[in-house]
Amino acid sequence: MTTLNTDSKRSSYSASMKNLYMRTILIHGLTSQQGWVFVFSLVGIIPMAERLGWATE
Repeated sequence: MTTLNTDSKRSSYSASMKNLYMRTILIHGLTSQQGWVFVFSLVGIIPMAERLGWATE
């Protein structure tokens, strides 16, 4: 059961990262508001950093 929970957590991270990446690209292409691009990029990197920390333990 633990593996299933971890897999669903992983897929949730993947979905949220894809969503934030797509929003970041869209905001970058449609506006000149670099602050929002930075915020969405930063929030999108957080789940990836957590996964990297978990993988290197």
